[in-house]
Amino acid sequence: MRLFFLAASLLIAACEPAGKASDTAGVGGEPDVDADGDGYPASEDCDDADAAVNPGATEVCDGVDNNCADGVDEGVTSSWYTDADGDGFGDPDAATEACDQPAGAVPSASDCDDGDPAVYPSAPEVCNGLDDNCDGQADEGLASTWYPDEDGDGFGAEDAGEPRCDAPEGWVQVGGDCDDGEGTVFPGAAEVCNDVDEDCDGELDEGATTTFWFDVDGDGYGDDDVPVEACAAPSGYADEGGDCDDTDFEVYPGAPEFCNGIDDNCDARVDEDDARDASTWHLDGDGDGYGLSTSTTTSCSQPSGYAAPTTVFDCDDGEASTNPGADEYCDGADNDCDGTTDEPDAVDATDWYIDVDSDGYGSTAYSLTQCTQPSGYVANATDCDDLVGSTFPGAVEVCNDVDDDCDGTADDGIPTQDWYADVDGDGYGDPTVVTTDCEQPSGTVSDDQDCDDGDSAINPDGTETCNGVDDDCDTLVDDDDSPVTGTLTWHADTDGDGFGDASETTEACIEPAGYTEDDTDCDDGEGTVFPGAAESCNGVDADCDEEIDENLLGLSSSCTAASCADILLSWPSATDGDYLLDPDGSGATTYACDMTTDGGGWTGIIYWDRINDGDTRTDFNNHFTVRRNNMSTYSQLTTSLYWQDANATADTLSVEKEVPVPNDGELLYEIQHSGRSMEQSAAFFWVEAGGADVNLDCWNGVADWSPYSSAERAERPGYSCGVGWAVSGGSRDFTWTGFVQDDVGAEITNIRFANFMYDSCCDYSYMYRMEAWVR
Repeated sequence: MRLFFLAASLLIAACEPAGKASDTAGVGGEPDVDADGDGYPASEDCDDADAAVNPGATEVCDGVDNNCADGVDEGVTSSWYTDADGDGFGDPDAATEACDQPAGAVPSASDCDDGDPAVYPSAPEVCNGLDDNCDGQADEGLASTWYPDEDGDGFGAEDAGEPRCDAPEGWVQVGGDCDDGEGTVFPGAAEVCNDVDEDCDGELDEGATTTFWFDVDGDGYGDDDVPVEACAAPSGYADEGGDCDDTDFEVYPGAPEFCNGIDDNCDARVDEDDARDASTWHLDGDGDGYGLSTSTTTSCSQPSGYAAPTTVFDCDDGEASTNPGADEYCDGADNDCDGTTDEPDAVDATDWYIDVDSDGYGSTAYSLTQCTQPSGYVANATDCDDLVGSTFPGAVEVCNDVDDDCDGTADDGIPTQDWYADVDGDGYGDPTVVTTDCEQPSGTVSDDQDCDDGDSAINPDGTETCNGVDDDCDTLVDDDDSPVTGTLTWHADTDGDGFGDASETTEACIEPAGYTEDDTDCDDGEGTVFPGAAESCNGVDADCDEEIDENLLGLSSSCTAASCADILLSWPSATDGDYLLDPDGSGATTYACDMTTDGGGWTGIIYWDRINDGDTRTDFNNHFTVRRNNMSTYSQLTTSLYWQDANATADTLSVEKEVPVPNDGELLYEIQHSGRSMEQSAAFFWVEAGGADVNLDCWNGVADWSPYSSAERAERPGYSCGVGWAVSGGSRDFTWTGFVQDDVGAEITNIRFANFMYDSCCDYSYMYRMEAWVR
């Protein structure tokens, strides 16, 4: 198009001098010359050398101003459309006005994809996801509905069905799956009692529950009047019913029956004869209270004519004076039914006492009661030591700690003193264990100040130790005594939460009031702050793990942060993901947070990706504030947005994204953008920070900005990018791609992008993706 303007300018320049010469010739009264004889003098004819060119001629499409109207071929050219893919149909957005058909152009403007020769009106429709015949529909009449079957159970997710030509791997033609993440859940599946709708019929656990009964007393049997249907026994319910008294855990079906006036086993009978504690009664024919072992009955109460339960039985049930409870006499008869006669317990039997030392005096150490005197026994029990023949009543007393004369006093009449038992051998005796003797007994001492004669470390010379014992026998124990060894360090627990302050301690045996052994409290002035405390959204490290509001900050609208960096500062273990921020107090909004790159804390501000995510032109317009867009061509391609100035006027696309989150001016970004044949065009990517415009990427091919309006020029950043290819002599194309990390040194408030184009032919741009994070 630029060459056409140049030719037209040369023709106009060539016409102007001839007109001016003719006008001069007419001055002075000389007649105008009509050199070509077309009836128009040279003063009116724009080409007096060509009779076909004059003000009355008809304009024809020949590159000449035939009618002298200061224009060439006006109103007689044809519209031609670029046919880039050679399929005979042109791009409606790439029109050219010309007399003759230009190379690579066609008169048809109905191609909907001029980059694919297989796509054009009337082309055969192929099942490929494209509108091959340009009728506004893709794959019409060719695709079937397929459903993704993620869990491989043969049924797909009903709400995810898509019309497709071929069966994708893992997709099926049967929908209806209500949980495509669980292979046991699908229409017709067997229902299992688990609170899950396995067969996708909208009901849970139908036909699979079990009846349980409320079991108040916990005996394993519930009340028949309080059943419940459930998969598993709820707390307080039993597998079995039938309990006739659910307030007594000893009463239930099958319980042992007892003689207690209660129906223990719930069989509607009370105290039946087979009760576990039912008594066995024995027939008592002579009424002496003792029955026969061979004639019994069992019941809870005593039957008439039967004796009480016993382990001894009557040996003569016809004689009331002969029974196991009768007295035995030395009469040669078995009075007490024990199978023997004249046994030692006979009422009239004599007590005989052993006389071991044969001194004529017996000992109570061993005695026999029987009807006749046994050998080695005597009838008295006055010997006080039956092992020593010299010790007996009336013997001579000597100092030997022995009661030689059996008068109840040892060594009586001989001088004595008190001696105290020293069992632990520490030289101090037990005042409560005293022996008065004429000689010091072995294992005794004369000192009686030992307060624990079972421990040699405890005595008046002992060392007081933290052990709950009066080690030095001064009546003071542990913390009540001084000095004391073995104390523990206790930490002040001012707030009473059970966790102490490591910096405030005291030494004691027993935990003092207001102190604890723990030293891990990070704020001993706040009872809700201690290790293991529940974290709440209040900017406080409640559980003392050096993280604030962890597992809470950014996860709910009531616990927001101003930026991802603030979350990471309070919660160092936070992971990548979406969080709720409220940077300006207007309410919670979801932002993506990168918590790993270069230490993390990046807040996602821009994420538009046509290549990978299929984001649309509408997404782009909605994602940004579009400050200005008067591009004559602004369209959506398969992997990019495409714009072009195709109307020979200067056009501008300018967008911005406000950065509401506080930041220190750090930026992590990628912009995949390319420009082609940009000799009269420019592109700028920059940020507004600290009241200034800071360049990120720029390309300038504009040497003269005058074709752009003041409103368009106002969209430029406040810095100079120079002039690109015209200065360097390099290519007029540029490509921006790859991630960049930058620090602009001041808080970023806006991210800007602007593209300027002035070319009706061949300047155009592609935007593939734009991503930006701040910190």
